[in-house]
Amino acid sequence: MPPSPIREDLVVQYVHIPLEPRSNPTGTLIQSMPMAAMFMKNKLLGWSGLTFAVQNYLTFHHDLKQPEDAASPLLSLAFGFGGLIASYTDFIFPVPKSTKIIGKTAEKIAETVTSVVSSATSTATA
Repeated sequence: MPPSPIREDLVVQYVHIPLEPRSNPTGTLIQSMPMAAMFMKNKLLGWSGLTFAVQNYLTFHHDLKQPEDAASPLLSLAFGFGGLIASYTDFIFPVPKSTKIIGKTAEKIAETVTSVVSSATSTATA
C-alpha cells in the first residue's frame, strides 16, 4: 500500500474574511422613483418604483454591513406601495364634473386662439 499523499504540515487553517459593504448605485433610484410617482401620479413610475423596491427587498443581505445612508428595504417597499397607491387616486377619488367643464372651455379658447393666430399669419404672409 502506498503512503498517504496528505501531509499535516501543509494544511492551512480557514480564516473567514467578511465581505465589504457594497455600494448600491440604484439606492437613489429606488428611493426617488416612488416619490416621483406620487408627485406626477404616473402609473408607470408607480409600478417601476414598486418593482425596484421588491427587487431591493429580495436582494438585501442581512449579514453584510450596509452603508449608513441606505434605507431599510421594508421602508423602500412601503414607499413603493405608497407611490403606486398615489398614482391610482383618480380611481378612488374621481375628478368632479366642474373640472371637466373647465377643461372643455379651455379647449374652446385654445381653438379660438389657434384660428386667430393662423388667420393673422396667413394675412401677414399674403
